[in-house]
Amino acid sequence: MKSNLVHSYICGDSFNNIFGGQTDSFFGSIVHIKYMSPLMTQKWPYIKNTWNLSSAQGTIGHFKTLKEAKKIALEKWPTCYFKTPAQFRKEG
Repeated sequence: MKSNLVHSYICGDSFNNIFGGQTDSFFGSIVHIKYMSPLMTQKWPYIKNTWNLSSAQGTIGHFKTLKEAKKIALEKWPTCYFKTPAQFRKEG
């Protein structure tokens, strides 16, 4: 099944985990909306090829470029940084 995958995780302050290491806090994620189901296309045709910035509370906005989405994330969470899924796999 096709889906849109996370492009960037928005991380922040880390905390001690039970294994004696550090774990990143997650503020949200940025997803490039490439795939849209017929229902999505019918309800939200304007989000195709946008960058969706979201947090645990829901969508913050859709932006034309990744740079714009990251800029808004930095305004919302000034101490945040970005990691791709590949960076997490490399660390783990």
